[in-house]
Amino acid sequence: MEIGIILTIIFVVLRLTGVIHWSWWWVMAPLWIGAVIIGIMFVAAGIGMLFIMRRLRKRLRTLSQRWWGMSEEDGDSNKHRLLDKNRPRTND
Repeated sequence: MEIGIILTIIFVVLRLTGVIHWSWWWVMAPLWIGAVIIGIMFVAAGIGMLFIMRRLRKRLRTLSQRWWGMSEEDGDSNKHRLLDKNRPRTND
């Protein structure tokens, strides 16, 4: 069994027998504290993944622009030419 469940069972028994006089919030604390910690870890992992994905996207954009011979400024204006291969290229 998980330690949180075992502690909750012990605290409930102690509360019902009158050995401890804690609030029910604290008796059930092993359950909700574990859930809060897991939630914080998921949020932190999500934020970390957002930063990693943003860095990778920037790196891939730079590599793509180098591959196609474009500068940083030309990247957005020439993007449609890279996707449309049937369209003849013109020097604007």
